[in-house]
Amino acid sequence: MEETRNILKEFLKVEGVIVAALVSFDGFLIDGVGPQGVDLEDMAVAASTGYGLGKRLGENIQGGDIKQIMLEYEKRSVIVAKVPFVDVILFLVSEEGANLGAIRYSIKKHAGELSKVL
Repeated sequence: MEETRNILKEFLKVEGVIVAALVSFDGFLIDGVGPQGVDLEDMAVAASTGYGLGKRLGENIQGGDIKQIMLEYEKRSVIVAKVPFVDVILFLVSEEGANLGAIRYSIKKHAGELSKVL
């Protein structure tokens, strides 16, 4: 999975992004990069659960497919996005004050690359 890891490392180049991971819809970690000591497996399960919740909410409001879910906490932000054309979730964690617009731009820029290698 060196190709996916190289693409995930591109997300870490965006100032403030500290974790980038690919997760299956059923919560299994496909690949991920982040600081030592971060439990990527646990985050994968949480990302999958959050995605499922967002999907159900979208069905209830007849909103269509999820593009992105953004959660802002006091010290961190999380963006969960479906990778186009494959059943895989991209999960990003950023530090407080990170430019979320730059992160979203990075997702648009690299999502196609991820689709091709998955």
